[in-house]
Amino acid sequence: PDYVNTPDGMCLMPDGNMIVSCPNINDQTQPAVLMKITPDNRAELFYRPPLHPDTGMAYPFGICVGPRGDLYYADLQWFADPENPNYKSRVMRIPMKGGKPGKAVVFASGMVVANAVIIRGGYLYVSDTILVPGSDPLISGIFRFKLDEEGVQLKRPLLEDPHLLTTIKTKNVGIGFGADGMTFDSRGNLYLA
Repeated sequence: PDYVNTPDGMCLMPDGNMIVSCPNINDQTQPAVLMKITPDNRAELFYRPPLHPDTGMAYPFGICVGPRGDLYYADLQWFADPENPNYKSRVMRIPMKGGKPGKAVVFASGMVVANAVIIRGGYLYVSDTILVPGSDPLISGIFRFKLDEEGVQLKRPLLEDPHLLTTIKTKNVGIGFGADGMTFDSRGNLYLA
């Protein structure tokens, strides 16, 4: 529908519905939403993500389903003020019950550009596309959290946080973005865009 101008991430729910995160960064007069696309190809509003208490905005990007059916998404707060990194990006968890979303809670916070999320083997992985603002080459990275660690506040500098799994150097700083989408193969190897 017209109130969706920037679809980004998507995931397949156990019931066959697809959830699409829509941060609507191309026209921020439209609030961010999560949309549901049904198996018969109907698009409908699924959820309005909570606004960040400091920025007053929500920017859902990467999204995935946890082992108990809850949704996890990256709330990329860098878009609230791209010129001044605010370290307010976070990962949110939406508890699901009977196919209905509950009130989202903060799973982890303190990232610069939380972007993609994926779960495997009891861990949640999230890419931070600008882990070290102003670095040249640009340093981005991946954090890993145990699923029972909810409420984590990352420590700064982010390079010293124990959840940091790896860093990536991107030599084309003109683009300004590094680590983004992630997936695992059948052997457990992690792939990163």
